[in-house]
Amino acid sequence: MRTQVRMTMMIRLQEILLLILLLFIATVISAQNYDTKLRLSGSIDKDITKKLKASFEYEHRFDTNISNFDKAFIEPEVEYEIMKDVDVGAKYRVGINQKKSGMTYQQRFTFYGNYEYDIEEFEVSVQSLLQYGYDDIENSSNMLENALVARYSISVDYDWFGTKMEPYFKYELHHHLNHPNGHILNEWKLRAGLKYDLTRKSRLNIFYMFENEFNVAKPVDAHILGIGYSYSL
Repeated sequence: MRTQVRMTMMIRLQEILLLILLLFIATVISAQNYDTKLRLSGSIDKDITKKLKASFEYEHRFDTNISNFDKAFIEPEVEYEIMKDVDVGAKYRVGINQKKSGMTYQQRFTFYGNYEYDIEEFEVSVQSLLQYGYDDIENSSNMLENALVARYSISVDYDWFGTKMEPYFKYELHHHLNHPNGHILNEWKLRAGLKYDLTRKSRLNIFYMFENEFNVAKPVDAHILGIGYSYSL
């Protein structure tokens, strides 16, 4: 019975992967406006207790075909395991955003829940995230600037037995909840990457992400390359 359930879940997982791949191909073919971006990040994390973990991340972003500085931010985070395979967490982000009018300072609050399930060598993670932030801290009283966004994602990590490598992919959909035109879906992302354990405590994460905007003025589809380094204390 258990084997049959696992086989059914594997078939469904393959169907989901195929559907996402077809969606990605169709979007790339039909896309018109492109940009190539780069993200560089570093983070540290520490287990406070067996169930509570804290982390701190810095990220630097470039856009306009990796020729211009786009954004930089720092983001502390806490995560708590409420039961086996179920986590909840919170993040606070503050950063600098380069716009045509000049530099602006942003902040964003994020709360999320995460569920993980192992299927043979695969780890499937489903996340629901709610974020609320200001495009400009100085004008944070303007409600039009305070975006309330729900983000839904599914990710699959493959445990490559006998190696230090862990390939993965992630699909994410954005749902703008307080847009002036009402609830709208306005963006999806597809990421494929490779995590590599440098040492027992440090890891390198290299990825490619395709970002598709829609239901927004002047949508831009972005090809994003990323390199991240993490260290566990």
